[in-house]
Amino acid sequence: MLALPATIPEGSSPSAIKAQRLVDLVAIFTPTVQFCSHPRRLPPTLVRELEPATATAPAHTTQRPPLPRLRLVLVGRDATTPGPHLQARLPARPALAADLAWLMELYGDLLGCPAIGLRLEVLDRAMCPGWHVDHTGIRLLCSYRGPGTEWLDDRGIDRDRLGAATTGRSPSGAAGTGDICLLKGSAWQGNQGRGVIHRSPMPAAGTGPRVLVALDALWRD
Repeated sequence: MLALPATIPEGSSPSAIKAQRLVDLVAIFTPTVQFCSHPRRLPPTLVRELEPATATAPAHTTQRPPLPRLRLVLVGRDATTPGPHLQARLPARPALAADLAWLMELYGDLLGCPAIGLRLEVLDRAMCPGWHVDHTGIRLLCSYRGPGTEWLDDRGIDRDRLGAATTGRSPSGAAGTGDICLLKGSAWQGNQGRGVIHRSPMPAAGTGPRVLVALDALWRD
């Protein structure tokens, strides 16, 4: 069984952990931890697959079709071996399909859930630009292209007046491109009235769309 980190890593806060090792993502199960991220650098092949198509591409370059927005729920054996399903839906982007499958396997092992919901978003604006808390369990987010999720330390914030209490607040931290982020929501067992305060970043002008994947554990009665 994986052990929880004994100390809060440098650069972390009481509610947010920077997991330098992949195994330290289990820190999200610590009651006080609401956000846990693991930095990583995406492989060049995956980065190239996500580059926007341009009218000035060389004539010999084969343009990939536009990246689709995906909505997918995999259950049981399909959730533990998602590779074939993702390769079938992303035949022109094998590196992206392989990484998504790896993230689903990692997330499934961590949560032990019977089903996983996947959303792949292509965004030209911030999806949720205001500070908020999700009514979810533990969600995995990874920004494949563009800036990562921003989070806010909740010390001294009145959650009953979240909108007013966070107006004009700068983020306490932000994930980088490719980072694996675990966000604990208010629906996680024992986390009522809590959950990480976070928001979506705005893609920089002229840089193309932001590409984001979200994974949610689904539980059946």
